[in-house]
Amino acid sequence: MTSIRVLSAALVLTLATPALSQTATPLTDENGDGMLSFSELLLSYPTLDIDAYFAADTDGDGFLNPHETKTARDNGILPR
Repeated sequence: MTSIRVLSAALVLTLATPALSQTATPLTDENGDGMLSFSELLLSYPTLDIDAYFAADTDGDGFLNPHETKTARDNGILPR
């Protein structure tokens, strides 16, 4: 019975590996305020265009909140 559990766990981990490799690029919130400034995003996306950043900033406050960041990724404004 123990060998079946070990094999099952190994199978689950093997199947989960491709899913883990498809995670989004980690973002750097340097000051920990939960918002992403243009300079913080440049750490993850050095070629990010300022126009794309402002397109993602739908509330116009100059920062991306988690919802704006997810929406921008989902819509292809920010790379994954």
